[in-house]
Amino acid sequence: MERRMHLSKEELGKVIELREIGTSWLKIQQQTHINRRTAKKAYEDWERRQSKEKLKQARVQVGTAIFREHMESIILIAEALFDNLPLSMVFFETRDSETVLEQIWMRDIVGHVVRTGESWERLVGVAPFEQLPKRQKQRIIRRNQMLFQCLKEHSQTIRWQEVLKSWRFAWDECLGILTELRSKAETMVEREVKDMEKGNQVEKSISNMAKGVVEAIWLRTLDGEPEKSYDLVRTKADHVEFGGATQVLLEDKNLAGEVAELCKRVINNLCKEKTLAELFKDGNPMKTAVEQLERELDPFVLRQTILKTECSLCLV
Repeated sequence: MERRMHLSKEELGKVIELREIGTSWLKIQQQTHINRRTAKKAYEDWERRQSKEKLKQARVQVGTAIFREHMESIILIAEALFDNLPLSMVFFETRDSETVLEQIWMRDIVGHVVRTGESWERLVGVAPFEQLPKRQKQRIIRRNQMLFQCLKEHSQTIRWQEVLKSWRFAWDECLGILTELRSKAETMVEREVKDMEKGNQVEKSISNMAKGVVEAIWLRTLDGEPEKSYDLVRTKADHVEFGGATQVLLEDKNLAGEVAELCKRVINNLCKEKTLAELFKDGNPMKTAVEQLERELDPFVLRQTILKTECSLCLV
């Protein structure tokens, strides 16, 4: 029987059909009139091509799964950003914007993926971050920062980074004003106490009085009425309140009214500078920025953007 180098598509199909049901090469030769060595070689070449195609498909499936996990991880990072950026600050805040951002990454945002039966499950925050070993904490922070960089690279067409800059500016500006306000309040309260007839009885409360002064100004500024800050100063039986948690406890109950009036004078003097009021004249700039950030990084928008772009960690 003449040996041929190649088989037609129909001939190869017949050989494959017979071999797949366990037919011997001799019987295949008898039934197809194709030399058994030629048939065997054609079949083995076909098997190799099939193996390569299966490997290619497997790689595509793995790549698709990796990219899907990558995309969802970036979205988790974006959500962690606008969910954890403060809308405002406490009046005794000391952290700058850089520190606030760094602390956002100090948590297991993305978690890790584990196999459960036939599927995969993402586990997040199995143990509190504070209880994790130091090296694991470092890995989590490093991974979060890498994904944050990926978010920046994928979303260059979205203006969210400018919005984040505006939040950082407002935060740092507000922090600077409050820090200066606390210092001035302490100095002014101390000066007023020295002029009191029984000032020696409230000297130990100077720091708390200054804290209350700043608290009242801050709370009214958030309400949009800084000029009414003084009305949050109220006297009780044995203490003075400032609209929040701060209280000035007095051993001599008769001094409550005098201490309250002192604090109101300091408040009125500090409010004349209007620095804090100017920052908040159009509302809370930090709250405005975070709300806009959430709109810019909406997951429905972000997924479409990620699908159209690449970052340094994307599979090419």
